[in-house]
Amino acid sequence: MTADVALSEDPRGSEIVELRRKRFFGAGGICDRYERTDDELIQAWTIAGWLEVTVPGLNRDDVIQRFSYSAKHGGFGLRQYGPDRRAVARLVDLDSFGSFARAQYALRPSTLTVAIVPQLMRASRSDWVEWIRSQGWQVPIELDRAVNENSPAPSATTQGAPVKPVLRADIDGKYQARRDEFRDKGRYPTIAQDETWRKENQISRARTRKLRGDHLPPKKERNGRPKAAPKN
Repeated sequence: MTADVALSEDPRGSEIVELRRKRFFGAGGICDRYERTDDELIQAWTIAGWLEVTVPGLNRDDVIQRFSYSAKHGGFGLRQYGPDRRAVARLVDLDSFGSFARAQYALRPSTLTVAIVPQLMRASRSDWVEWIRSQGWQVPIELDRAVNENSPAPSATTQGAPVKPVLRADIDGKYQARRDEFRDKGRYPTIAQDETWRKENQISRARTRKLRGDHLPPKKERNGRPKAAPKN
């Protein structure tokens, strides 16, 4: 049996579909692992529904159309796999488990798959928050836990104001400057200090953990006095 035989014609087709379902949605599966990091995967159609009731004048279909166009043009990152396949780097496709032949399933959807079924695509909660802000929309309170848990309710004078876009590069640059400020004083920010900073800047815990992992040295190397950045 070759890998490119349609799943409907594969003698093990139903078995493969069931194995994929368990891998995606079962205990210890992909969704479960994301949930354990407090950064669960959420489907685009769900996000569109939350935005429809949060942003005045916005409807679900408009959100999906904007999302599809944005994903095609790099709004969730793009990754090239050889000369023929371009995938969306920060989206996950868990709903085509009955469509692709054996050994042909790609969790990172192609731009074509996103264009065909954009409403089924999933992204992590922190990536959705970042994307929504980049569009200038208010983040639904159910989605942004940093806002929900730690910030006061928006006042009548600010609730309808446009949200300033916050991009991944902006957050990275802000954290790098924070790290350098601490390092110049001979130390690095602690988890507790970064938790306070996270709340002040309305950044998710998962995103903060990634920032610490990307921009701080391994834990065993943080005990001694760090070398200050060279001065020009």
